[in-house]
Amino acid sequence: MLIIMTLWICLGTGFTVNAAQREDTKLLKIYDGKSIEASQIQFKAEVATPDSNRIDIYRSEKPVSQGGKLEKLDSFRVIGDFWEVLGDNLYMNYGDNFKVQCYSHDTCVEGNLTFVDTTAKAGHQYSYRLVYGDMVYDPDSGEYSVEIVSNIIDVKANLQTPELYKCYSTDNKTVNLSWSYIAQADGYRVYRYDNGKWSFLKNVKKRNVITTTDKNVQAGKTYQYRVLERV
Repeated sequence: MLIIMTLWICLGTGFTVNAAQREDTKLLKIYDGKSIEASQIQFKAEVATPDSNRIDIYRSEKPVSQGGKLEKLDSFRVIGDFWEVLGDNLYMNYGDNFKVQCYSHDTCVEGNLTFVDTTAKAGHQYSYRLVYGDMVYDPDSGEYSVEIVSNIIDVKANLQTPELYKCYSTDNKTVNLSWSYIAQADGYRVYRYDNGKWSFLKNVKKRNVITTTDKNVQAGKTYQYRVLERV
């Protein structure tokens, strides 16, 4: 009876075998990560794909060293996709999810590449890693069961300061403000300089709202204003 119960438990629960993961920077390496706009992060990569047809880009919403979990952000076919011609020996392609751009010197995701994450948020810090989309051959097991991954880099999307276009009053009772639009911003924070110090004026909670009015002003006084991204 004991043997029957043991067999039933093993067959009933099942099990999952996870592929072995190996970091190999000779095959996949990323470096030189930086924020090129408040909402875009760029990093360079060296990619060799002898056994893989896909390259996946993983990102964590906070650095892995701080407990962030890497999740697939986008994926590229190594060959076979349509590439936009940007110039002599320079091509661009979007990933399957249209979140990451790949810039290559050939119509394939191989060699010296540049990736651009177009979905970052200003002020946030991320971790990135490249992963082969296919298992590669493992000589120890004799099977295609090894997952090749790159090193991990951390990059912060730097805040971008909106440009204050207009600041004027038409009735000596209010001051009207307007500023430049920042893609992917969570909104804006408006500050005012008065009586020798800067003070917070208001939150604008939508990125597509780029105007506001200061109604708490006095005729004849001079004010300064500053607009920052809201995070």
